[in-house]
Amino acid sequence: MHSFRGLVSELGTLTANRVRMVDSGATFTMHSESTALQQRCFDLLVVSAQSVASSGHRL
Repeated sequence: MHSFRGLVSELGTLTANRVRMVDSGATFTMHSESTALQQRCFDLLVVSAQSVASSGHRL
């Protein structure tokens, strides 16, 4: 069992990092891997962890 504050804190660790390759200058987004708890929350909310991380909004 988690408190609401603890749950929001756990969800807030999900990141989307913009990566730029030095040689080519190509960029891409690298998403952190969801923990089991994060994935369970997103499954219950029927949202994608990547869409949350990419949105730029803080939880």
